[in-house]
Amino acid sequence: GAVTSGMDACWVGLLCSSDNLRAYGYVTTNAKYVTLVEDSIPPENVQFQKSRDNEICVLMANVHRLYTESLMNPFTKLHSKITSQRFDRSVTNLVRSFNGL
Repeated sequence: GAVTSGMDACWVGLLCSSDNLRAYGYVTTNAKYVTLVEDSIPPENVQFQKSRDNEICVLMANVHRLYTESLMNPFTKLHSKITSQRFDRSVTNLVRSFNGL
């Protein structure tokens, strides 16, 4: 099989879908992420769905990068709630960008 590296190595992909939501997974050595996305893509539009799946993979990789940067901050208490306004702003900006806002 092909060797996977980088953000693709962490990408689990589609976990399940319901009437209007799709759940995606992304797993690293120190975190597990589940992202719920509103499903508005018709099932027959496979190419657009593959493109959107790739965008979700990139989004989740960037959220993990921000999480890792937050953990590396010497003033961050491990195993506690993330209270960094920079982290919050950055994640919000990523999600807004993903949503086309």
